[in-house]
Amino acid sequence: MSTRSRFQSTREAVFQWAARADGNTLRAGVDRFLGALPRDAETVGNAIAFALQAPDAEGRAPWERYAAAHPSLPRVQRDALAAWAKGRFGLFEVRGVKRGVGFTLRDIVADRVFDVREKAATDQLAEGDWLFAMIVPNEGALELEGTLGLLVEHAREPVLAAVLAAYDGARDVDAAVSRRAMWPLVEATHAAMLAADEGEGEGDEE
Repeated sequence: MSTRSRFQSTREAVFQWAARADGNTLRAGVDRFLGALPRDAETVGNAIAFALQAPDAEGRAPWERYAAAHPSLPRVQRDALAAWAKGRFGLFEVRGVKRGVGFTLRDIVADRVFDVREKAATDQLAEGDWLFAMIVPNEGALELEGTLGLLVEHAREPVLAAVLAAYDGARDVDAAVSRRAMWPLVEATHAAMLAADEGEGEGDEE
């Protein structure tokens, strides 16, 4: 099974379980995340992947709760969950893009650089972009997991200030801490961007 298939099958299993366990709260969250975005399979799949990182009141993501509730899982799921556990969720700056190959990201808070192997997303990025993203290890490389949360330029400095405040002075934190610290900012920033896009769409119609 390919990496994409491994992650996708695990996403689907976790999403179905979490949707039942949470009374469809997760489904509603994915709908909010998508807003007016197209509901094609890739966009919905990426939104689900991002939503599966959202921490609950105890700081646990849906996939972490799924792993705790299922001590005996198929290897394919264990491997995907292990990759997510080692993943890095952060606020990044794009330092370089190789179309159809991948891109280089700098963790803005930790000031660390990562080369990411990713074909599709290279068409969406340009050097200098800022984004929220999760990168995970796979077969000796790093890959993007889920969708990209691109930041418009005027939002960058306020978001960075909020991230630094959420990190409480720390410059380099693990994936679990970064999810808990940054997720409210990700949701608020994404909601503001969706609202702005919808406003522009209404203006165009007039």
